[in-house]
Amino acid sequence: GGDALEVVLGYLSEAAVVKAKLEATLKSQEEDLANLKKMKGEFCFVNSQIVQKLKADIHQQHLRTAALQSERTSILQPSHLQAAEVDYLATELHHTSLKAQFTERSNAADDIRDLIQRHISRPQVV
Repeated sequence: GGDALEVVLGYLSEAAVVKAKLEATLKSQEEDLANLKKMKGEFCFVNSQIVQKLKADIHQQHLRTAALQSERTSILQPSHLQAAEVDYLATELHHTSLKAQFTERSNAADDIRDLIQRHISRPQVV
């Protein structure tokens, strides 16, 4: 009967070794899993930071684009006030040139009148 007992004890000690190895493997796998979870958490955090930064950059870009667009629009399409000012200045310019022409004509008329006057008031040669 002693042989059978030794065989059983041999099996038991082998089983204990296998069990210890399995437990060690399981423990190391649990540590690996914990490390992976930690890395995943860090990665997600960094990722979300990057996403936030990109969103902010895109928002800034949209704001700049909108500002440039409105600036461009205001340059290309003068307001009614500006258009009215342009019309007013054109009219003023036209009036000024008319006045200048009239002044030139009246000056010319004055010159002719002076000429005639001098001619008339010249002492007559007898």
